[in-house]
Amino acid sequence: MSFHPLRQTLRATLIAGLLVFGHVLLGSAASAPRNIVLPLASNLRTTSALIFLTLLWQSFTLLELVDARHTADRFNGEFGMNHIGRDEGRVFGTTAVEFIHNSVLLGAWAAWSTTALDSFSALSMASSLNLELVFLPATATIILISVLLLQTQLVLSIARHAYTHGGIFTSDFWRGRTGWWTERVRLDVENIPSETPTLSVVQVEVPEKLISP
Repeated sequence: MSFHPLRQTLRATLIAGLLVFGHVLLGSAASAPRNIVLPLASNLRTTSALIFLTLLWQSFTLLELVDARHTADRFNGEFGMNHIGRDEGRVFGTTAVEFIHNSVLLGAWAAWSTTALDSFSALSMASSLNLELVFLPATATIILISVLLLQTQLVLSIARHAYTHGGIFTSDFWRGRTGWWTERVRLDVENIPSETPTLSVVQVEVPEKLISP
């Protein structure tokens, strides 16, 4: 699987994990006894903020990707260095911003997981929530792995480009859309008629006075 299809698959997995995790957490907290939920109020606010910010970032990135694809279609699918200038005005989908956001989110989710999952285990005291709580560690793990793989894929792709082509320490490289260095020119197939074209001879009569010496 190439760079962009794999990245879109990871994004879809991350979004699905965030939605399921948020739904289960909200339902569990709403059904849990008050004496269990109150000590978890701080962790619930932090978790809600992480889910919201991650979904917001992914939403803006996907919107910019759709606009970038529309721009590429208008230019007949020509990518590469000439395509960097057409990325002006985009923020979330650029290489530098996505690299920084991935790093920050990965660190935030990793730091959150060290304490929050242990705190949320207190919800298991409510017997009616045991089945739902199975999804909490599972979806949290999916979220962490998805963010980790997104960052790992980006770092490895940049490292590969630096090894084969170099030139990553330039503003053009980091201002371009993420993964522009993996794209190629798209060739359109044109149907050529099978019939061989024929030349028609046109006879023109020239007056004798024009050719006489």
